[in-house]
Amino acid sequence: MVAVAKSLDAVVGSQLTLVSFTVDPENDGPVQLLEYSREQDADRPGWLFLTGTPSKVEQVMKDFHLPRQRQPDGVIDHITYCFLVGPDGREAAVYDPQRASAEAIARAIRDVIVRASSAKAQGDVAQIATGGG
Repeated sequence: MVAVAKSLDAVVGSQLTLVSFTVDPENDGPVQLLEYSREQDADRPGWLFLTGTPSKVEQVMKDFHLPRQRQPDGVIDHITYCFLVGPDGREAAVYDPQRASAEAIARAIRDVIVRASSAKAQGDVAQIATGGG
C-alpha cells in the first residue's frame, strides 16, 4: 500500500483518504500504529491508522465480510485487503495487495477519482475513501 500511496501522492489527502485499521487492537494501540506507519514510510497526511476496542474492530471486519481469527497460540491472523470505497460510500472493488500490483490498484483509484470529479462537475457531491488493513 505504500507503493500505491507513493504513486497517488498528489491526491492523497486532498481527493483520497487511505484508512488502515488493525485487526489486533489488543496489541496495536495508537503508539504502535504510529511507530508502524513511520517504519513503513506511511506516516503522511491523508493516511489514517485506526484502532478501537476488540468489539468495534470485529464489527468493522463483519461489515467488510472479513474473519477475525486466532491461531491456537492466541496470535491474531493478520489479513491484508484493500477496499476501494466510492463516493457513494459503497464498496467499488476489493484487492489483495499480495496478488494485485500497486499499479493496478492505483489505476483503479484514479479511475474512481476521475468519475467522482466528473460527477462533482455535474453538481453531485463526491467523496472518495479507501481502506485497507
